Amino acid sequence: MILFAFDFDLTITSKHVHNTIRKKEGEIYRSLDDKEKLKLIKKISTIGKAKHWKKIFKKIIKQKYHIGIVSFNAYPDVISLYLKEVLKLDKKTIQKITIMTPSGTLPENKNGLIEEVLKEKNLGNGTEVILIDDSMENKKDAEAAGIKTILAKEDGSHLRQVQSLLKGLRNKLKQFDANWGSTETIYDDPKELKFLDNLVINIKDTCADIHSLEQQDLRDLLKMSMELTEKRSIMIFYLRVHTKHCCSHGLFEKKKYS
Repeated sequence: MILFAFDFDLTITSKHVHNTIRKKEGEIYRSLDDKEKLKLIKKISTIGKAKHWKKIFKKIIKQKYHIGIVSFNAYPDVISLYLKEVLKLDKKTIQKITIMTPSGTLPENKNGLIEEVLKEKNLGNGTEVILIDDSMENKKDAEAAGIKTILAKEDGSHLRQVQSLLKGLRNKLKQFDANWGSTETIYDDPKELKFLDNLVINIKDTCADIHSLEQQDLRDLLKMSMELTEKRSIMIFYLRVHTKHCCSHGLFEKKKYS
């Protein structure tokens, strides 16, 4: 499984939203209400086009990956508001995005916030994390902890990097589909097709060497995946299974999983 952890200020937004709100509140000697916050953030554009951010978030979720926004911004409600009013994300999509901000003392980096996102989403240690952040310090600290990073820049190049990464991951899945064939060649029952089409493999690696597995290993792998799927546990990698190959090798029977 993959978690895309996005910074907010100066990564998604072109101006520092937290500082903008704090400055305004300092000028009027009180906290802004929701209407005032909305009026203020609508004036702050995204880095790149908002529609591109919307498309990226939708694509990440569609490809069964996870999104977290890890920010030092003290206004998590404003982040949600920005996603809704500026990026035009629907409520269902926003609910799938975990927003994590410090609850107390400002941390040294984003690593702790990422850990909190992983816990909240119940993602295991095998989850691959990609941090997209404009801070070089956060980038270095994340990489020291084994987290992959993309440096956010004013020119929006990080948007294109995320888009390319998603395209590459999608092509890997298509390659698996081509190698394993289609479930439609064996089963006609929609329930069976849905089950097999969403079968996932709970292994640490990305299954790139799946074809080299021995029959017993593959059988055990499928059995474990089916058990985990029934328990709705977190999965590491999504893979369509060539049912003709599996059936011909006696890996499972049609009637057993109908």
